[in-house]
Amino acid sequence: MQIHLPNVSKEELENLAGSTDVKDIVNHLRHEYTSYNHKYTLSRFKEVNAAISETYPWLYEECERQIKSKSSRRNLMKNAHKSRNPYF
Repeated sequence: MQIHLPNVSKEELENLAGSTDVKDIVNHLRHEYTSYNHKYTLSRFKEVNAAISETYPWLYEECERQIKSKSSRRNLMKNAHKSRNPYF
């Protein structure tokens, strides 16, 4: 997977993302500066968010929050599917 995060200040990154909200900034980085969109998987999501938080430590908490949220939703969907299909 390709990850090419820009080497810019927090203020420049906020301008690029068009927002000061950390959720918007992390999403912008993931979708605009990586090849994550080519194949959605939880492991790729985690890999990209880890790279973002390593490059921009001030986004660490949001990256972790998004990973936990996506992991929880994925587990809920798996469990819901299993309860409807006993052969799953």
